[in-house]
Amino acid sequence: MKAYLLSVSFHLLFGACIFFLAVSPGKTLPPGRIDQVFLVAEAPPAPVSPVSVGAPFMAPAGSMNRAPTIKPEKTIEPAPIKPEVSLAEKLASRLGSAAPEVWNPKTVTRPEKPRERSVTST
Repeated sequence: MKAYLLSVSFHLLFGACIFFLAVSPGKTLPPGRIDQVFLVAEAPPAPVSPVSVGAPFMAPAGSMNRAPTIKPEKTIEPAPIKPEVSLAEKLASRLGSAAPEVWNPKTVTRPEKPRERSVTST
């Protein structure tokens, strides 16, 4: 009876905690200044540089020397891999090397005396 009352009291306590958490208000905002946020449909356009349309493109000085040079890497050929023996070949080699043993009931030697049965008394 004691275990039953203990179980009921813990269940009631757990239910009360769940009910309190569901009913109680969440965190409230701290008092003070609240900023209002507005959603923007799209980002403002980026500023355009004042370059005329017909002006020829001029690369900055020294940019030609900064081009990266690509050196070819040494290639190493992978070592040849031996093909593995397939499962069928493994099975064929095992079956070919083993002599088949067939159970023949006529050739089995039986003991002359029948085994004694053990009787258990209850």
